[in-house]
Amino acid sequence: MIEYHNRFADRPAAPPAAEDVGDGGTGSRSIRTTHQQQQAHNRLRCFQEAIQALRLRSVANKDRLHNEIQYSFNLVTQNISNKSNDIHQAVQSDSSVMKTVALATAAFIPMTFVATLFGTQFFLYRVDDGSWNMSDKFWIFFATGIPFTSLVGFLSYSYHRREAFGRGLLCLREGFKLWILHNDY
Repeated sequence: MIEYHNRFADRPAAPPAAEDVGDGGTGSRSIRTTHQQQQAHNRLRCFQEAIQALRLRSVANKDRLHNEIQYSFNLVTQNISNKSNDIHQAVQSDSSVMKTVALATAAFIPMTFVATLFGTQFFLYRVDDGSWNMSDKFWIFFATGIPFTSLVGFLSYSYHRREAFGRGLLCLREGFKLWILHNDY
């Protein structure tokens, strides 16, 4: 805007009008016009400086807001990290308890197996001569134990596989719903 004003002010003066010729050649009208031009120029420069100050202030406010957003993000991230550390410590504590339980189980399972095996009717202790006799039907123990152990393992695997399959079906169903909504069916 100041540039347009400068072009206007630097324009050659128009020849004096007929009514201005009678001022006695003093040129008071041209002095007044130059003074008004200078006042207009000063006011425009003042407005330009005010607009420039507002622009700089808005840039500073934008940067300040950006810094505040970054600060908030960092606070949230730090809070999440602290919670993650708390969860990690709780999981470590649970893990050490589970190790203790697994160790106790591992120590007692062989003894349980031996006690169960000798508690069956496959081994007979004769008191009169102090001898141990094994039944000729001892094969039944393995014939029933191995299939039942395999069945439990298979059912456990199937259960966990079904859970994963169910989650997959749920995701597939939700994706299909979104596809239908997206395609307006």
